Amino acid sequence: MLGITYIKYLAYFKELPETIDTDTLVQYHKMTMDDFRKQMKFDGKWFNNRKLKQIERFIDQPGYSYYGIYDGDNLICYGAISTNHDNFINRKMDPNTAYLFDDYTNPYHRGEGLHRKIIAIRRV
Repeated sequence: MLGITYIKYLAYFKELPETIDTDTLVQYHKMTMDDFRKQMKFDGKWFNNRKLKQIERFIDQPGYSYYGIYDGDNLICYGAISTNHDNFINRKMDPNTAYLFDDYTNPYHRGEGLHRKIIAIRRV
């Protein structure tokens, strides 16, 4: 059983919905700071210097990972996961729990179910 504190909706899930079909997940990869810097040319409004500094604080820390879904070189959705610290309520994570945070979906791709897929990716 995976516990997730999810900041956007401020909900706690004891289990993710079983309606996510992990066999149909889109291509994704674990992201680096270079991946985020490249996105400035595609969406400089979201990926500005302030946002990049925020990501930089966490991306290389143990227990933190960012995963992205791409359309060619264009990042269309990403999400972060922490397995050791909940940044929202500033506490250490219990074993077998994860904190999902800092999600983004490109405005032109909203409504395509990508956020649900990024949740499933972080679950795998």
